[in-house]
This record gives sequence, C-alpha cells and structure tokens, in this order.
Amino acid sequence: LGETRALRESRPGTLRAPGAQPADGESISSHVVTGTCADWVTAILPALFDATPLGGKSAKARKLELQACLKRWGPLITRFVQSRGDQVALLNALQAACMASEALGEASSLLLMKLYDADILAEEVILPWAEEAEPEFLELASEFLEWLQEAEEEEDDDDDE
Repeated sequence: LGETRALRESRPGTLRAPGAQPADGESISSHVVTGTCADWVTAILPALFDATPLGGKSAKARKLELQACLKRWGPLITRFVQSRGDQVALLNALQAACMASEALGEASSLLLMKLYDADILAEEVILPWAEEAEPEFLELASEFLEWLQEAEEEEDDDDDE
C-alpha cells in the first residue's frame, strides 16, 4: 500500500504499527486508536486507491477497477462518513487524491458519481463544497458537477410548479 501504510506514532492516541509497544511512561490506553473522520478518510481513501491496480491499463480498464474498488469498499467508507462534515472530509481527500494521480484525476467524475449513487455523498454537501474546491479539480470533475447542478435546477423547477 505504499506510503499510506506508514502509520503515525507522534502522539498518544494516534495510529500505531501492528505490534507496537508503549514507550516508557506511556500507558497502554494510549494505544487505543482514535481520530476524527477526516483523519480516517484521509488515510483510508489513498490506501484504497493505492491498492487498486491502475498502472498500464486503458482508461476504460482503470474505470472498471475503480468501480470495483468502490463497490467493494463503499460499505467501509459509509461507516466513516456519517455527517455533513464527514462528507466534506471525504470530498477533500478525494480532491487531493485525484489531483495527485493522473489516473484518478481522469476518473474524478466517475468517482464522485459512484459515491453519490451509493448515498455516501449528498447533493446538499457537494454543490456548496464545489464553490470552494480547487479549480483544477473542478475541471477534472466537471462532467459530474454539471450533471448534478442541472439535476438540482430541474428539481427546483419541479418544486416551483
């Protein structure tokens, strides 16, 4: 899993490598893994994508691999993403991952659509978040974001009738 496998040990209560022993003066309770959703999502999402074989494959094959990854790991992501703030953390992690990898960047719209379809990300969170997202990511994800904006406008028109 590459660099994402390295776990922090800088302060009590953070993630530790399997089998790590308490340092002198540390209690065993400091080995309880804690953290915010943002901490977990920031660690998990890149690890899942790192474990997805994308190298040397066609764009279509990469998309199929990413779809399979989200199908398999979507329930785990759902367990961590419970609130609006959690969804924002997921969007931020997804943006960072997509901007760091050309293969993921090309699949930004697909990834957002799959997370939206799985009810992990909500329209009410995505659209306001996108107003402050990185312009490069907005360009990468433009297909999905335009579709979502149009769907919201159609829904608003239906509500007005």
